[in-house]
Amino acid sequence: MFSAIHRLATQADLALNISASGDSLRVVVIPKPKSGETHSALITPLILEATPEELNEQFAGILVQYSSKRKSLVETLEETTAYLDAAMKEAKDKATKAATEKPTPAQQVKPAMAGNQPTKASNQPDDLQLF
Repeated sequence: MFSAIHRLATQADLALNISASGDSLRVVVIPKPKSGETHSALITPLILEATPEELNEQFAGILVQYSSKRKSLVETLEETTAYLDAAMKEAKDKATKAATEKPTPAQQVKPAMAGNQPTKASNQPDDLQLF
């Protein structure tokens, strides 16, 4: 049993709460995140209620399964965070590069020439009256 607890304890500090309720025990295993872990799925407690005999037989196996699921969540979160960080860096680099590049002649805006203003046809009224 302590081998299973050790495996989970390498991922997170643990708080155990054990209480009796009639013929059964309620065991709550609460992972305390290591530094930098804040995702709620990583701090979800494991809550078991069973007889002492059932817990003797199955607690270690259940804890191993819980530990492996938690580890895969940590790994997935780390991979996603790394991917998002890389994407943000790439977007920032592109924006910085675009801001520092000189525009090509086709990209430059030509100022309007004063003598090239459109003129109004002489046969059009100054005001358009609808009523």
